[in-house]
Amino acid sequence: KNNVELVDLPGTNDMKEQTALVREQLLKADLIIQVLNARQLFTLNERESLREYLVEKGIKTVLFVVNFINEIEPEDINSLWGRACSIANNFPSNIPRGMSNLYRVDALPALRARVKSDRYGLNNSGIINFEESLQKIVNIQQQRIVETRLPRLEVIIYQVRAKLERKAV
Repeated sequence: KNNVELVDLPGTNDMKEQTALVREQLLKADLIIQVLNARQLFTLNERESLREYLVEKGIKTVLFVVNFINEIEPEDINSLWGRACSIANNFPSNIPRGMSNLYRVDALPALRARVKSDRYGLNNSGIINFEESLQKIVNIQQQRIVETRLPRLEVIIYQVRAKLERKAV
């Protein structure tokens, strides 16, 4: 819809062959949606993968979606969300001004609510807020595609130049 292609990639903790596929696809993507597990939020491996796969490649159009918050004890949700906000806010972001790069979606309750046409359940799950924000971001990103892709290209050019200079010596 709206000239948008979604690609569901394997996680960053999967097999080496899948990791290579993920890296290749990330370089082609104009917007990344990183789904995080609230039960294991921003593990060291996830942060290292994000740095290696995204930051070092100049990819700054990333939305973080925290899933499974409905499985967190109510008294722990505020501290968990605070941690998620802190880490997401420190991630280099080129998301349009006024838009968040962090969302909460409880996927299974959202699916159940969608099947039952339960508007209250959909709103409670966070999926409506995420879908509306995603649509706005996609519309804006389509208008600023060069601005989104140029930083990645500059990083790649710098890396290629550095390798060529090392080989020339």
